[in-house]
Amino acid sequence: MATRSRLVEGLVGQQSLLDVALGQETAFQLTRSVQTHRLAIRLAASLTISAGAASGTIQNRGSLFGLVEISLDDSGSRETILPGSVLKMFSEMFAPRALNDFTRLTSGAAATYPLDEGLVVHFALPSIMRPKETAFMERDRNKPLTLYIRTAADPRAALSSGNDRTWAFNSFTAEVGQDYGASAHRPAYVPVIRRIGSKIVSGAANDQEIPIASDKHLAAIIVQQTASGFEVGDIIDSLEIRSDRNHIVGNGGNYSLDYLEKREQAKFGGGLPVTGYSCFRFLDGGRLTDMVNPVEDSNLRVKFNCDGLSATAGTNRVDVWGLEMQRVANVTAPRVPGDED
Repeated sequence: MATRSRLVEGLVGQQSLLDVALGQETAFQLTRSVQTHRLAIRLAASLTISAGAASGTIQNRGSLFGLVEISLDDSGSRETILPGSVLKMFSEMFAPRALNDFTRLTSGAAATYPLDEGLVVHFALPSIMRPKETAFMERDRNKPLTLYIRTAADPRAALSSGNDRTWAFNSFTAEVGQDYGASAHRPAYVPVIRRIGSKIVSGAANDQEIPIASDKHLAAIIVQQTASGFEVGDIIDSLEIRSDRNHIVGNGGNYSLDYLEKREQAKFGGGLPVTGYSCFRFLDGGRLTDMVNPVEDSNLRVKFNCDGLSATAGTNRVDVWGLEMQRVANVTAPRVPGDED
């Protein structure tokens, strides 16, 4: 009888992100030659804001994850470098309830602020019927597996507008955990999050389109709106996701963004929507067979209407982020669920 390995909830380590200059990256060496199910990342800081006269407006939810980029080096190659704020949204999408255990920056006034927030990167997707059908495994088990966290060079510019005060970190640490197990069975897919579409919005217009540049199965899509890098919610008025063959979201018309977000909210533990993000998950009933397949759904695209540019000044941009399910030679199983049907 085959034995089942216990999931190890391991702590990779805790490091100060201030051991290197702001704008540089800190490396965390992960356990290799295992199936990684989850990565847990916690950021904690003490920030002193002083001098100056203008407190301005806090942007990007005042989240510490708005100050970092996160990437995973697999066998000497980085598939993607992700803004921490986007990774936080994917964490929200698969949480069983709203993630509200955090302390964020809420004011730019002179004071000292304790900040603390975490996220979980799910490789074994908790919303599917057999989560271990997806997991992360490196391409070359003889090479290091490394997580990198890069801080913003100018935290004040990343988290505020109109603030002229001095910002100084007394401490800024990252704590990383890795949940993993060994198994004789390979996963069917390796999940990868990356940007699969982008568009600079120059003005009001209907039927604007963003082609989705992916040939992999898609388990989820996030549509992000920003102005000068700040999260905003007033660029897109209505939206649909469609291909030449099917209407994926919107059912043949541009539905108001407010309606679509509220309809999707029940899937996400009640924690969404969040200003600037529209999240769509394609795993109804926990079935991998419900994923969107861009090969079958040719000319897959996000289509939206815009009545005008954001009230927040600067470049208006819409990005599409996808949770791709990749098949990797010598890593994933030779057959996938549904092959036998």
